[in-house]
Amino acid sequence: TLKQNDYVRAAKAVGARWYRILVRHLLPNTLGVLIIAVFLELPGSRLLEPGEARYAEIPREMLETGDWVTPRVNQQPYFEKPPLLYWSNAIALRVFGENDYAARLTSRLSALAVAVILLVALPRAEGPLAALIFLSSLLPFLLARQNLIDGLLTAAVAACLLSLREFARRRERGERGLTWIIA
Repeated sequence: TLKQNDYVRAAKAVGARWYRILVRHLLPNTLGVLIIAVFLELPGSRLLEPGEARYAEIPREMLETGDWVTPRVNQQPYFEKPPLLYWSNAIALRVFGENDYAARLTSRLSALAVAVILLVALPRAEGPLAALIFLSSLLPFLLARQNLIDGLLTAAVAACLLSLREFARRRERGERGLTWIIA
């Protein structure tokens, strides 16, 4: 009846107020803390064998030899993985020096890219929450802090899915021209 409707209206108003506080203050601050945590390097942390060390050695050898086409480990060709990770790691090693942080920078930037893609791809209310869930989940957080190809692959797949969605939306609106290039 009338009193029940007043209670429902009041509950919705309180819920909307807390939701606004959550979206405007808590989510952005928590996202900021998680991004900082992803980019912090613990003192004394070293590259793990064999994967991380291998993915740091290949770009180091690229820089040493000047050959950016043939990935090498101990001067032996190594074609088991796509070279994008090696190239981006080589750039980071050249810019920031040969250290563990520079070797892991690509993975950290890839995690940040996925969070930004989630912010852009999803509606205003759900984007920050999705980015928060992604960055606070154990596996993405750990992969962002390791020099492995998984983070870069995840970012590439997320970018492809976002592009495909944008292509489909433009096609539904009847836009012609170079919309195929988005996908």
